[in-house]
Amino acid sequence: MDRSDCNQAPGGRAAPRLTLLVGALPANPEDNAALIRQAFEDAGWQVRSLLLDSLRLGPAGPLAADGTGMLCPLLEADLLWVLGFGQRAAFLDKHQLLQSVEGRVPFVSRPSALLLYHSKYPFPGRPLPFPHPESWASADPAWLLAQAQAGGGRWVLKPPAGSFGAEVGFWASNDPGLPQALQEATAHGRYALLQREISDGPEWRLLVAGDQLLGAYERRPGTGLGGWNLAAGGSAHLTALPRALRAPACALGLALARDGIGYAGLDLRGGQLLEANVINPGGLGTLAALGQPVAPDALVKAALRAAKLTNPA
Repeated sequence: MDRSDCNQAPGGRAAPRLTLLVGALPANPEDNAALIRQAFEDAGWQVRSLLLDSLRLGPAGPLAADGTGMLCPLLEADLLWVLGFGQRAAFLDKHQLLQSVEGRVPFVSRPSALLLYHSKYPFPGRPLPFPHPESWASADPAWLLAQAQAGGGRWVLKPPAGSFGAEVGFWASNDPGLPQALQEATAHGRYALLQREISDGPEWRLLVAGDQLLGAYERRPGTGLGGWNLAAGGSAHLTALPRALRAPACALGLALARDGIGYAGLDLRGGQLLEANVINPGGLGTLAALGQPVAPDALVKAALRAAKLTNPA
């Protein structure tokens, strides 16, 4: 089926239309995309979830399919929210098709900004409210090893575009297994990121939409190799966020929005920014499970306010 009226409201009402672009359809009602969808539907929006791997281009612009295979034009949405990128093989093609929509339909986070920020690399040269840990990135394992040995201490080795704690390792600079780990991490010309391990204090996940702090929780490491990541054995705890972190977190959220990122999950430890997760960062379901869910109307209002910052007139 090539075309249908994907956004017709029940009874013909002209409800605002949100299109969620996802890597996969939500597996359970606690998935971020499902919670975002429910929040907007409660606010009177029509919401359509479309699969990024179905993205294609026709004479009238980009289209994508829902779970039934029905194709929907992206240009018919009032707001677009990218919550995944699907298969890596066509990553660049999907980015280019999505960027062709910029300026015609507002995004919560613009694709051009996601292309820059969807990684674990430190942010490009600009002063930030939180410093980054010492970081080195390369596809040359010998060079990375030299940096670790020269700096001494302990390091975190991870893929720049990884998620869920996959392929994350913790290494001492003199560990005899580090050279082999670096060889494997950079196999086939891949880049790897070596970041000094920060052991001071707890780790925090903060959800921000522009200058609004939506929620925060503490993460503690598990016994597995994934460290603090919840998908790799870490645990979440509802602990009061230190007051000193609140204002800088909101300032960073505002800076991200002005750069085109309207929603992010910030990972902080020891007063340093480990990374900003900009594609579907986990946290909404975790906060709900901890008994402190983000109020749906607060999520919608914050996202809409951030979208105005990311899409200035």
